[in-house]
Amino acid sequence: KKIDPSPALSMPGVRFFYTADDIPGANLWGIPGAMEPILAAGSEVHSVGQFVAIVLADDQKLAEKAAKAVAIEYEDLPAVLSIEEGIAANSYQGAVKACWIGEKDTDKVVAESEVKIEGTVRMGGQEHFYLEPQNSIAYPGEDGEICVLSSSQGVTAVQQAVCSVLGLPAHKVTVKTKRLGGGFGGKETRCVSFALLTAVAAYNCNRPVRLVLRRDIDMSTSGGRHPLLAKYKLGATKDGKITGAVVSSYINGGWSIDLSEAVLGKVVHNVEGPYRIPNCHSTGRVVLTNTLSNTAFRGFGSPQGMFVAESMVTHLAETLGLPAEEVREKNICRRNEPTLYHHIVDTDAVWRLWQSVKDKGAYATRRAEIDAFNGQSKWVKRGLAMIPTRFGIAFGQNCLNQGGSLVHVYTDGTVLVSSGGVEMGQGLNIKIAQCVANHFGIDMSAVFLSETSTDKVPNTIATAASCGSDYYCMATLNACEQISERLKPVRAEAGADAPFAKVALLAWLKQINLSAQGFFAVPHLHYDWNNPDCSKRGRVSNYFTSGVALTEVEVDVLTGDSVVKRVDLGMDVGQSLNPTIDIGQIEGGFAQGMGLFALEEVVWGDNEHKWIPPGATFTRGPGSYKLPSVNTTPLDYRVYLLGESENKYAVHSSRAIGEPPLFLGSSVFFAIKDAVAAARKDNGLTGAFHMQSPCTPERTRMACGDALAGQFIDVKDEKWRPFLSH
Repeated sequence: KKIDPSPALSMPGVRFFYTADDIPGANLWGIPGAMEPILAAGSEVHSVGQFVAIVLADDQKLAEKAAKAVAIEYEDLPAVLSIEEGIAANSYQGAVKACWIGEKDTDKVVAESEVKIEGTVRMGGQEHFYLEPQNSIAYPGEDGEICVLSSSQGVTAVQQAVCSVLGLPAHKVTVKTKRLGGGFGGKETRCVSFALLTAVAAYNCNRPVRLVLRRDIDMSTSGGRHPLLAKYKLGATKDGKITGAVVSSYINGGWSIDLSEAVLGKVVHNVEGPYRIPNCHSTGRVVLTNTLSNTAFRGFGSPQGMFVAESMVTHLAETLGLPAEEVREKNICRRNEPTLYHHIVDTDAVWRLWQSVKDKGAYATRRAEIDAFNGQSKWVKRGLAMIPTRFGIAFGQNCLNQGGSLVHVYTDGTVLVSSGGVEMGQGLNIKIAQCVANHFGIDMSAVFLSETSTDKVPNTIATAASCGSDYYCMATLNACEQISERLKPVRAEAGADAPFAKVALLAWLKQINLSAQGFFAVPHLHYDWNNPDCSKRGRVSNYFTSGVALTEVEVDVLTGDSVVKRVDLGMDVGQSLNPTIDIGQIEGGFAQGMGLFALEEVVWGDNEHKWIPPGATFTRGPGSYKLPSVNTTPLDYRVYLLGESENKYAVHSSRAIGEPPLFLGSSVFFAIKDAVAAARKDNGLTGAFHMQSPCTPERTRMACGDALAGQFIDVKDEKWRPFLSH
């Protein structure tokens, strides 16, 4: 209703105050068709955490104090604060996503199956919690130039937004990123808004501006993984062979759409998991709520979809009284079989990994030992779960499947590379340096990776979708091959054993260009959601990276606390570019997935938590948000890389590894559920039961269904949620 900056501007050291009226260009940023305001325009704010104005001061603490001093008067309007409320209010954004295979009347297939089940899947969101919070520096240059140093996974996205907001051409805006202290998707698009705040401020005051968010402000403004609500009907034979499934998925997009439609596409495509469901119909909607705008997160919707698949399979196994692993093995999609989205699987990696991990992890022996232990132990139960994953690699929009790189060879034989990819701890720069060193036959110390910058490599795509090494190693090699082709006559003259430095100097003396711009693109991918014939929509994945995890946990029935005793994890990484980096990615991805499904819970104010301001984030730091730590690390951790695996679609026959391992962390969830089932059996509760993700100690404890829990809840009530929980 009213905003008064005078209390802030009266403070010594507070210099400027800007609103949407001070933006010289468009007060919009985002993907075309999904734009959102930088600063709240007009009279409405859609969510707690939406930006209203900019305050500039001499130092960070003063700026934070001044921001709190700005007097804003609000009038509360009706708000939608959960997926359920959004569905009831018909509050959606974007189009319905749908995909199917097999019989058109999938409901009939399910209804006529020997075994029929129905259920609901609930999965919470997740905070990125990168070590380095969102930050940006902007400073004006000569002749209308502006330079932005952004903690961003995609410098071109920042550049394009700055151009639009400031009304500048692209050649006047340079955006640079040296490296990130973690990204996980949280700096793919949401970083743009923070960069724009500094760019607008620097442009208006004509001096450098720096913004670094405190952790609590970052967590209460930047959004995270999309929470999910899914409803399913599943049909199967009496021996556990799935015949059909109908799945409706809903994700909480928050107050703006951001990348939610693309995330929803991944959810819809992955509700079958790595299984063969001959008749499957999957639909999804993005729910518009007045909460933080959710965004990309490692896995990009695939973990949500895969969790639906595993929940259905587990429900089926519990209904039939069969081991879940037996039902999973019976339904694994094999080579030359189609996926839900009509991609013919060209590898048997999931099956090979399943048999390998099952053997190396001594599944049968340990299953018997755990059952015997649970039969003798009342208050401590053990659980075992074996979970497969099959992750499609590529951006969903084909124009994004490209990359560029600039390579300079100097006369001393050293090489400087500036690629369009961003190093964020995943080892991209090391893998690029390895490819360059191997190509030229030089030591890795002779290769240096410079910053990612729009004035070195233009029109880049975000480093995301696990495609960094695939695209930027190939683009860099393309540049190296151009240079090597020019060097052929020089090498012949210098001799086969001549040092590269001698060859480079001789080439310069002969006036040969020692610089090249490389490029790589994937031309054969295209997917059209609007085609009514799902079998003719095109190809959405370049290839698959697969994995299997066998996890054993121990659960304290009285507290719900759990310990991961052992993990056996197998991954198909093809011909690994760097096994040490890949194993690190596997272990880190598993830990983040374990956090998603068993530890981390995002809590905000809604109608069930009225003591929290409506829509405000309660979990703003590690004090209230539980993260994986040393104490949650598996006591016995074994990682196996699948041998004899080729991949014609990626550099040196490797496979992408950034996102695929994350879902294997759900094996901790299903192992805990297995332990809880043993506790419930002691209490006379058998058959299928529901557990919501994440399975926090509170949920785990009460799900055990003993007499103590029964004093406070109906142990058969699947809708029960612990206090503070979503």
